[in-house]
Amino acid sequence: MALQLPLAFRLAARELRSGVRGFRIFLACLALGVAAIAAAGSTAEAFRQGLASQAREILGGDLSFSIENRDFTPEERAAIGRLGPTTYSASARAMAQAPSGDRRLVSLRGVDERFPLAGAVKLNGAPSLAAALSDQEGLPGAAVEPALLDRLNLKIGDRFEAGTVTLVVRARLVSEPDGLSRGFAIAPRVLIREDVLERSGLLTPGGLSGRTVRVALPPGQDPRATGQAIQKAFPDARFRIRDRIDAAPGARRLIDQLEYFLGFIGLASLVAGDSAWPARSQPICRRANPRSLFLRR
Repeated sequence: MALQLPLAFRLAARELRSGVRGFRIFLACLALGVAAIAAAGSTAEAFRQGLASQAREILGGDLSFSIENRDFTPEERAAIGRLGPTTYSASARAMAQAPSGDRRLVSLRGVDERFPLAGAVKLNGAPSLAAALSDQEGLPGAAVEPALLDRLNLKIGDRFEAGTVTLVVRARLVSEPDGLSRGFAIAPRVLIREDVLERSGLLTPGGLSGRTVRVALPPGQDPRATGQAIQKAFPDARFRIRDRIDAAPGARRLIDQLEYFLGFIGLASLVAGDSAWPARSQPICRRANPRSLFLRR
């Protein structure tokens, strides 16, 4: 055994006599694999912590209840109202038409005077959301996303039709605090007052409409347990409940997929490096003199 150990070291030294050329691919793949695996976990965790720190602003509150094609009943409103401050909103799709005749599908969102409970709406062209949505000269105002303004060639102060109502562009809608929680939008957003959307007739049963209430819970109250309690109290309501713990499920899935992707890159790099090492070291062994394996003692 005492003779085999020095022999092993001398054989390893003989293999490395030609330099580290055979190790370049192996070491590069090893470094890339380890870096990718380490970056996958740290990057995903950084994103998760960022979402967690802004969860309340992303959701627009601590808890939200959404329903489709109907309004909340008085009993549901009373039960949800006992949880804390609330803000109600409604949404519907309609065709917007400019005076020029250009048309575009839009997503109308009606909000009440308490919106938003968390975060802030960013506007250009109006000092506040209340000023942007107020009536002037008998017509309600609207905050409109720039994509719709560009598509219909509208500017602040112009009128346009949205369904059965006439609106006036009072501000450009830059962002909403709960925009990320809604996920992908198929049409530009138009923000108006909830009572204006009620008068439009677009919220009648059978249409593509929905209503949402967001709740600001007292400090220390568990939003998930609270949502489950309301669901148990109204089992036939078919609420879609979301809380600040999972404020943006689409973003969370994207982060998980990013973590898996980077992890697979790291594993593939390690496998490639392991496969490349025999291929690089085999020619060295073939070029070696067989008699050199028997070294002098």
